[in-house]
Amino acid sequence: MKSSLDAAREKAEFIAANEGLVIVKPVEIVENSPGYNDGAMFSNVAYGGGSGMDGMRRIVRRYSVTVKYQFSDKKS
Repeated sequence: MKSSLDAAREKAEFIAANEGLVIVKPVEIVENSPGYNDGAMFSNVAYGGGSGMDGMRRIVRRYSVTVKYQFSDKKS
């Protein structure tokens, strides 16, 4: 989740800099990815054909956020 927020901020800073603006603060953060309370899904895990870690594959969780920022035209 932190990497999603960092990426959103970097993108907003890039856009703001091109417009001569600076970010004041985040106004709204909306998580677009499934929450922690959703049931666990193991569709990308293999249990057969090996023992221990040989029978497992990597599980990847992806997060997506929408962040709205307040901008200012002056650095404070």
